[in-house]
Amino acid sequence: MSMCVAVDPVTSHTVEPAVRPAAPLNVSARWLTDGGVLLRWSPGVGLTELSSLQFTVEYRTVGQWVPLIDHVHNTSYVWKTASRGVTYHFRVRSKQVLEEAGSTSVRSRPSSAVILLPDGPP
Repeated sequence: MSMCVAVDPVTSHTVEPAVRPAAPLNVSARWLTDGGVLLRWSPGVGLTELSSLQFTVEYRTVGQWVPLIDHVHNTSYVWKTASRGVTYHFRVRSKQVLEEAGSTSVRSRPSSAVILLPDGPP
């Protein structure tokens, strides 16, 4: 984990340094028989206390990464409206949620991307 220094955009004051959490690991995606996509991942190295973590799942078909869902509190998500016939790329970021006043939440670097090919169940 690396230290990050945040600056309040309103006051330009330096805010209490926050620790950047490790990127999530072992991201996997698979088609479900009902057509949805099951995404799973592991918290990053050294992150065992899930109560203070939130995850953001991002995807892309081409071009820019798009947020799929934010503020996930566990290590899996089912996307029920994924379209068949599309190749998806997924990645996950973690965010340490800090309770102390004057502290900021810092997002991890993204996980390695995983590719889900369009040949899911009929």
